[in-house]
Amino acid sequence: MNIAVEDRQKQQLSDEEIISRVLGGENRLYELIMRRYNAMLYRVGMSIVSNDAVIEDIMQVTYIKAYENPHTFENRSSFSTWLTRILINESLHHLKKSKQNMIIELNNETHPDSRSEERRVGKECRSRW
Repeated sequence: MNIAVEDRQKQQLSDEEIISRVLGGENRLYELIMRRYNAMLYRVGMSIVSNDAVIEDIMQVTYIKAYENPHTFENRSSFSTWLTRILINESLHHLKKSKQNMIIELNNETHPDSRSEERRVGKECRSRW
C-alpha cells in the first residue's frame, strides 16, 4: 500500500481506535495523538503557565502520563478532555510548586537579614540600659 494512503488512513482513526491499537502493541500510533492535540494543549497550558519552555515540559509529562496510564481513562468523556485534564492538573501542580519555592526563597532572603537586624537593635537597646 502507498505510504501516503496509509498515513491518511491512520489520521482518520478515532482517538479510541488509536488508543485501542496502541494498547494492542502499535505504540508508534501514539504519535498521532500527540500531533492531533499539540496545538490545543499548548494553548491551554500557556493560558495557565505563560512560559513557553515550562509548558513544553508539562506537555511532555502529560503525554507520558497518558501513555503510561491508559487504564485510568474511563470513557466518561472524550480522550481529548481527559488529556486536557491531565495537562491542567500538571500546570496547576507546577504553579503550586513554583509558589512554594518562591515563598521559601523569599523567607531565606528576608529571614536572615531581619534576624540579624533584630539582634543588632536588641544589642543597642541593651547597651543603652
